Amino acid sequence: MGATCAEKKQRGFSLIEMMAVVLLGAIIVAIAIPQFGILSNRKLDEGSQLLRSKIEYTRQRAAITGKPHQLLIDLDNFTYRVEWEIENRDSNIDLSLLDYDERKRRLIVPPPDDHIFEPIPERSGMNTELVDPIIFYGVHTPEGWIEEGTFGLIFEYDGTTQPASIVLSDGTDNQRILEVLPLADFVRISDGPL
Repeated sequence: MGATCAEKKQRGFSLIEMMAVVLLGAIIVAIAIPQFGILSNRKLDEGSQLLRSKIEYTRQRAAITGKPHQLLIDLDNFTYRVEWEIENRDSNIDLSLLDYDERKRRLIVPPPDDHIFEPIPERSGMNTELVDPIIFYGVHTPEGWIEEGTFGLIFEYDGTTQPASIVLSDGTDNQRILEVLPLADFVRISDGPL
């Protein structure tokens, strides 16, 4: 009454079957893990390029319109938007501060000491979020390091600004630094850390 091999029910996996499954799992993991790093770097590069174009747009708009503009960066909520200076209706110009440029035959009005900004009336004036999972790591300015709150990168009426380095991160050790130079028409992007 012995059962033959074909009649027996198989009750488990053989060692070779288990080794094949483990090998396939290891191959999938070896291929997938580097792809996560590549995807993260792509998002960091994309976020850097979008922010760079907005910075350059803000500078160009200030120079073209002849009005100071700022890129307002919210470091806590990872958003940014373009704003421009509004007229301060309460202030009167002190005529003694005006100067006359003989070569250009025009009055030179000194810039105001304080700026009052509001969002520009177009899409760039709306808050733009960084690409998920990219965050603002901080901003390095001549006054020091800023890593929370809001920061206004102000472009004067001629497009000049103070130097600043805006650091983006993907939450790991990967960082991109956007270096804004006072007189350059471009923003330099480099790998971090600062």
